[in-house]
Amino acid sequence: MAVTGAWATSIFGGQVGYVVGSGSKSYSTWQNLVKDFGGPKNVLALPLLRQIAESDDQSYTDVYISGYRVAGDVVDEHPGYYMGIAVNACTDIKWSMYVRNGANDPIRFIIIFG
Repeated sequence: MAVTGAWATSIFGGQVGYVVGSGSKSYSTWQNLVKDFGGPKNVLALPLLRQIAESDDQSYTDVYISGYRVAGDVVDEHPGYYMGIAVNACTDIKWSMYVRNGANDPIRFIIIFG
C-alpha cells in the first residue's frame, strides 16, 4: 500500500486539561480527544512525546491512543491503552494523556495509506 498522506499536530493544540489534587499528588489529564477522518482510512497512528519540561524529580507522562472505530465493524469502538495502531477502514481515533509534575508537548502522528 502506498502512502497517500501524513498528518501531525500537537495532541491537544493549546487546550488546557484539568488539574486534580494538590502539591506533589497533583496531575493533569486529557482524555478522548477525537480525530475524525470524515470517512474510512487505512492508517498507522502513533503518539510521540516531543518535549518534556520537568518540574519535579518524580515527573510522569503517559500519552496513548485510548480507542478507535472501524467502518462496518460489529464492535462500536475498540477501547484500550494503545502505544500505536495500524487499522484498515479507521473512521476515528481517541487520544489521551496523563501528566504528573511536568509540562509536555506530545504530538499525534498519522500516516494514511491508499
